[in-house]
Amino acid sequence: MNKSLFINSATNPFSINPNTGDLRLANSLKLDVSNNTIAIGINYVQANQGTTTIAIGNAVGQTNQGTTAIAIGNAAGQTNQGTSAIAIGNAAGQVNQGSNAVSFGREAARVAQGAFSVAIGYLAGEIGQKNNAITIGNKAAQTGQRANAIAIGNSAGRTSQYQSSICIDVTGTNLNASVPGCFIRQLRSLVPPSGAIDTGFGRVFYDPSSGELYYSNG
Repeated sequence: MNKSLFINSATNPFSINPNTGDLRLANSLKLDVSNNTIAIGINYVQANQGTTTIAIGNAVGQTNQGTTAIAIGNAAGQTNQGTSAIAIGNAAGQVNQGSNAVSFGREAARVAQGAFSVAIGYLAGEIGQKNNAITIGNKAAQTGQRANAIAIGNSAGRTSQYQSSICIDVTGTNLNASVPGCFIRQLRSLVPPSGAIDTGFGRVFYDPSSGELYYSNG
């Protein structure tokens, strides 16, 4: 049986460039072979899609998607997605995602994610995550996570986590860091075995109220 492709030009404008192989189908599909770009969805990339990029979803990578960037999901990487950035999820990396940054999850790193930073989870690093920061977990480091900080766990370092600090929280009690350091909640409390502390080694202490883990060499 012979089969043919039917396109209603009034409702679905369709074009193929025989010289380059570029394909357009209304505002729902664009395969740009010459620039190695792919755009699939409604209201996808409308201005300045960089070369070697992928944009899949509604309003995805709409304006100024950087070279070699990937955006998948409703409004993911919508405006000013940086070079080699990756945004996957509803509104992930939506506005001003930095170069080489990664956001994965609903509204993860939604606004102003810094370069080389990572946000994984619902609302993780949602607003103002700084450069080289890492956040993993539901609402982890949700707002204002500073540079080189790490937050892992539900609501860990949720607000203005201090730069170069680590927050690991398994309790969901908004453990935060206001100074550089390592903050963990929770740790087991044990009596050290006899002779475990030798002279010349630093002693590790844990503050259960703040969650800070620190040491003394005195």
